[in-house]
Amino acid sequence: MILTNDRYTYRVTWSEEDEEYVGLCAELPGLSWLAATPEEALVGIQAVVADVVSDIRDNGEDVAFGYAIQAGERTRLVSRGEVFGILEEQK
Repeated sequence: MILTNDRYTYRVTWSEEDEEYVGLCAELPGLSWLAATPEEALVGIQAVVADVVSDIRDNGEDVAFGYAIQAGERTRLVSRGEVFGILEEQK
């Protein structure tokens, strides 16, 4: 699932260490997605962000978008993703 009206900032770069492309989200720095192509890395990180946002909404919590996310909110979002195992899919 990809978010509609996605307001997050994504970046795809090459990882020498992993020898793969890595998709990143500027507003959620604890999330990433490794893939063989830049396109797969972008789709992967978008899916991870969508899963985290969906989980937060399902729990009745507010989701902030864009750079308006405060440091405490960013930390909470990343922690929830790790707690629910969303990051496990990238291994």
